[in-house]
Amino acid sequence: MRHYLTDLTDIHSGAILAIINDKRKGATSIIQGKRMKKEIHTEAYILSIVKLI
Repeated sequence: MRHYLTDLTDIHSGAILAIINDKRKGATSIIQGKRMKKEIHTEAYILSIVKLI
């Protein structure tokens, strides 16, 4: 699966919640001051991120 999150340890829980909210909107997320194009298509991948919080 392709995605643009290279280092999950540097992402705060607030940013992760923003990713989930933006996925519902189909919008791009701004993470660590960088605009990233999201290609997260599966709920399972998002759940795996949430478990890291």
